[in-house]
Amino acid sequence: MLDYHSCDVPCFVDSQRISLDSFRIRTGRRDYLYVRRCGLDARYLQLTAVACIEFRFFLLVGEDLFLVKPMNTHHIIRILLLAAVMFSSVCRAEVATDRPNVLWIYVDDMSDWMGCYGDPIAQTPHIDSLAAEGVLFQNAFMPAPVCSTTRSALITGTMQTTYGLHQHRTMIRMPLAEGLRTVPELFREAGYLTFNEAKDDYNFKRDRDLMYSPEFQRPTRRQVVAHMVGRDVSWLKQLQGKRFFGQIQLKGGKIDGETGSKFPAKSRVGDDQVAVPPQYPDHPVFRNAIARHYEQVAETDAQVGAIIEGLKEFGLWDDTVVFFFTDHGSPLPRAKQFLYDDGTKVPLIVRWPKNIQAARGESRSDLVSGIDITATSLGLAGITIPDFMEGHDLFADLYHSQKFVISARDRMGNAIDRMRTVRSQKFRYIRNYKTDRALYQPQYRDNYATFTILRDLLAHGELSPLQASYHDAVNRPEEELFNLESDPHQTVNLAKDPEFATVLTEHREHLQQWEHATDDKGRYPESKASLKLVFEESKGTCVTAEYDFLKSEQTDASDNAVENQDAIAQPSRKATDQVEKPKPKIVPYPDAATWTDAGVAVKEFPGFAFIGEFVKDRQALQATPAGNQFYLSIYQGGLPGAGWDGDAVAHEWIELSDLQNRLQGWTKVDRSKAAVGKQPPAGAIVLFDGSNTNAWKNAKIVNGTLQAGAATKQNFRDFTLYLEYLVPLKPEPPISHPHRGNSGVFAVGAYEVQIADTFGLDPNPNAWKEVDLLKPVDTWSGSVYGIRAADLNMCLPPLAWQSMEIEFKAARFTGGSKVSNAVISVILNGVKIQDNISLPEGTGGGPAGPRPEVANGPIYLQNHGNPNRFRNVWIVPR
Repeated sequence: MLDYHSCDVPCFVDSQRISLDSFRIRTGRRDYLYVRRCGLDARYLQLTAVACIEFRFFLLVGEDLFLVKPMNTHHIIRILLLAAVMFSSVCRAEVATDRPNVLWIYVDDMSDWMGCYGDPIAQTPHIDSLAAEGVLFQNAFMPAPVCSTTRSALITGTMQTTYGLHQHRTMIRMPLAEGLRTVPELFREAGYLTFNEAKDDYNFKRDRDLMYSPEFQRPTRRQVVAHMVGRDVSWLKQLQGKRFFGQIQLKGGKIDGETGSKFPAKSRVGDDQVAVPPQYPDHPVFRNAIARHYEQVAETDAQVGAIIEGLKEFGLWDDTVVFFFTDHGSPLPRAKQFLYDDGTKVPLIVRWPKNIQAARGESRSDLVSGIDITATSLGLAGITIPDFMEGHDLFADLYHSQKFVISARDRMGNAIDRMRTVRSQKFRYIRNYKTDRALYQPQYRDNYATFTILRDLLAHGELSPLQASYHDAVNRPEEELFNLESDPHQTVNLAKDPEFATVLTEHREHLQQWEHATDDKGRYPESKASLKLVFEESKGTCVTAEYDFLKSEQTDASDNAVENQDAIAQPSRKATDQVEKPKPKIVPYPDAATWTDAGVAVKEFPGFAFIGEFVKDRQALQATPAGNQFYLSIYQGGLPGAGWDGDAVAHEWIELSDLQNRLQGWTKVDRSKAAVGKQPPAGAIVLFDGSNTNAWKNAKIVNGTLQAGAATKQNFRDFTLYLEYLVPLKPEPPISHPHRGNSGVFAVGAYEVQIADTFGLDPNPNAWKEVDLLKPVDTWSGSVYGIRAADLNMCLPPLAWQSMEIEFKAARFTGGSKVSNAVISVILNGVKIQDNISLPEGTGGGPAGPRPEVANGPIYLQNHGNPNRFRNVWIVPR
């Protein structure tokens, strides 16, 4: 031990604060891990002197004098080395150049299948060029294998488990813990302009105006939605002459649907070119999914190339540090959401600008955590790294390579789990805390082609024991240990092998220490209020014991209903005390005022000008009429499908007389023009272009549009159908009333995709506590009627033309028996809201029940008593 006057002797090196307490590396409150940060910029430091008098060392740092008494020669040598480092660091700080820009190219759902990582198939020249001009990290691992938890960790520089940001997705978002700030806030405080285009997906509440500079002019929806669209980066020009920290989000493994969601999927890489790892069956579906991911990687590379060219064109390239990384691995079954290398290992490249003197083309093999990206970004900009951050500055002089990196899996949507992993250079250790359930639980990807074929092969006994084990809820191991040198795909569990007992103990103890030191919040059960929201949203896919209390509540509610029926005949005190809200009754509105022409409505309906969508700074608003009032939905980040961050939606009821003042400062936007106008491709059959009804039965043209109620004369099987439609303005019925534009499009006459005026409505159950929900969410516009609600309410205002594109594959029958379900995808107004949904039965309601399923049939445009109109209808049979 070293003896000194202060219990925490501070020394500063390139913004690093270290303790001389046994020269142990420290970080914040976690003494046994990393380097402790300080609150002082290195450019203002000056190490005045180091003196030795009678084996006592005096360090003068600025105006502070510190005494260190070494106990042996080893300590003397280390102090002298420390002093030398401090002198050199201070000298560098004094001649520091201007701070660089920092840009994160942040990619969804993509593995490191790239040329610079040694992949012989990948076509990634632009990503490879970033590596050639900077540093490539061979062993970078994200803190979680899924979007929201990883992104919550990186934006705060903390493990998501430390501050309760670990559930994907958090249903009840709370503000950040006191004292925590996000990395863009720290950059703004240092004088940087900050922006994010556009996905964030955080498990906490935070005012985006604190995080991102309001003066930044956001790109149009044609350039960026949640992710960058295409290759247009002209909006970067506004950054000329500014110091900025920015994020550009790329779709990666979600381009045209997640990897493995469809079969077959197009790729420039042949299915026969790829290798199938042993955790998956060597089956055409998996070969195609792997080939498809290479296609997504190549398209991402092209977008990276466009960003590079834009930075060069606008004079930003020579002053910008570029970080390229992904939020987790590919969407293949055992990758995304799971803690093996294929789920947590990501590409990480830091490209140096011209004015930073550093080695280029360097490759580093040390272990890196995703939260190190945060600390490193601040360090490169000369910004103080706060004490609460748990990451490392990877380029700091005192940086020491990490022996272990930790990642965590907790609830993933409806699937409740708790897994932790410790990754070292040679081994991966996994701790499974909930062994009463299979690794593959019911979840949102169940209808993907990859998961569907896995279940089929499992049912026929055609999976290997390893592949079948992921479905096994009885024999799931508590611990897993893999030797990555001999078993890179992590298929042979060594946890019970005596030869590796010491290795197992070392990794297990490190995890236990980390959980205790960080107060890992995954150790505490999720609140019942949060689980109830998950249960209500997931519609019957919540199967684990944590949801049993809700199933009991449903049973109790059913019992109470029976008791209440008895109470009608024999009133009792219990019955009269009942305060249960009655089910709302749908009252017909046969004589309600209805408009089908905007030119007439603007003259006759006084609130017409206020119906629609509005934006202001980083907020968006939808206003829809209901009687003499308007219902407002206010979104953070942008409109649904155009930047909305997914956070809770605020609602207001407002009188028409007060609406004009309420909308002061808001700008009205019209997304209809961009949503319509798609022309039929070669091979398409034009069903209606306004000139005739030759393709239809029971058809009628009204002012050049097709009236609802028509059915095609021709039957179809598999197809892509495109149509444009308009719903009437009918403000008198309450919001969510079925008389507001109710209609539908029937595929093969058996499966209805709903059309309705559900504009401005929030599907979150909490939004309906004070309002009668007359039309269930799974019967709103874009839903598969009564089977599945849309992923997003993309309905546009009434009297605005809208577009719907349906990709449909009919059910298959053999000998009169169904052998496979119909599958449907729906794009509403340019946004995919149903993706490869398996349909277990025909749709329908009322006494008749579901419609019979058929192998082929007509396209039917339902007439439900509303004057809905259709135009530009065409179909591409497949």
